[in-house]
Amino acid sequence: MPLRNTKYGGECPLDKFEIDIPKGGGCYTADPVESCFGCNFSDLSGKGFDLDKICQCPPDMTWPEYGRLKEQYSETGKPQTKKEFWKFVRENYLLKV
Repeated sequence: MPLRNTKYGGECPLDKFEIDIPKGGGCYTADPVESCFGCNFSDLSGKGFDLDKICQCPPDMTWPEYGRLKEQYSETGKPQTKKEFWKFVRENYLLKV
């Protein structure tokens, strides 16, 4: 899924990193590579580091909703993998939006 697009570039839908406008709009508020490596919505199976391909987060996801879904998913007893989490999110969030 695409990053949240701004006129300055792509930002994380969960606000893990944003374009730092006060510093001239040329840098991020946090390191996108580091932020994406630890994210449940990152697809790191490809080559290189293309944020638009790595980010699999729904563009309208919020931290409270993400926390709720993570908690619900952990209680399902399903294998704790990114692909299974994405499937759970599709079934329990994206269809209800």
